[in-house]
Amino acid sequence: MFGLGRWRPPSVQTQPKVVITHELLPDTGIEFKLTRKTIKGVYLRIGRADAQLQVSAPHHIALPLIHQILLKKQDWILQKQSQIKSQRSLQNRSDAISDGSTTLLFDQNHRISVHTNSQQNLTLIDNGTIQVFTRTNALSETQLHEAITQQLRATLQDYLTTRLPYWCEKIGVDINFIGIKRMKTRWGSCNIRDRRIWLNLELIHMPKGCIDMVLVHELVHLHERNHNARFYALMDQFMPDWQRWHTHLKRKGISAERN
Repeated sequence: MFGLGRWRPPSVQTQPKVVITHELLPDTGIEFKLTRKTIKGVYLRIGRADAQLQVSAPHHIALPLIHQILLKKQDWILQKQSQIKSQRSLQNRSDAISDGSTTLLFDQNHRISVHTNSQQNLTLIDNGTIQVFTRTNALSETQLHEAITQQLRATLQDYLTTRLPYWCEKIGVDINFIGIKRMKTRWGSCNIRDRRIWLNLELIHMPKGCIDMVLVHELVHLHERNHNARFYALMDQFMPDWQRWHTHLKRKGISAERN
């Protein structure tokens, strides 16, 4: 008699739960990270840190079908990648401040010039140059960055002081507060209830038309909360060329419409 022993079912090869590969979309030069996992559909996203296209898909969907999906979304992919790269470039320009470097002021290059052992601590703008005077014999990177940032903030505030009364009268609104701060995902915001507006400090690097467009955009929200037909009709009424400046800002990867 032969002993049968304990019966075991035949082994079944199972698919890994997650498989990650790096692919290239044919004839486009678009590289993407493909993550296959247990999901029902195909999902795309663009990484904010590196602008990399990331695709998630079920195990059973063939790669050629994924290629077809991406080709249909090619314009969207390239636009989003361009926006994120422009946004990173904008941030890098704000961070890369040193003696002899340049920064944009109202879309015009200005050279930074540091003067040590001066009689006073002072920062001023003169004939395409941002002059930084310090009593000390040197400025740290942090100190120089702070001095330039304060000057840029003051310059933008001065510009808004001249433009705000004009636009408030033209649009027929008034506000209780306008402030400036760094914002990662929008050029401006409006608290309708409190009638408070914030604008992004990075606007100081943009053409003046862009600054006015964002200001008008936020003021119009006091008439219309939503981005609907009435809102855009009001934008056309008060600033007929607003779309020109809106397009310029969109290339920088931050939206004026995320309120």
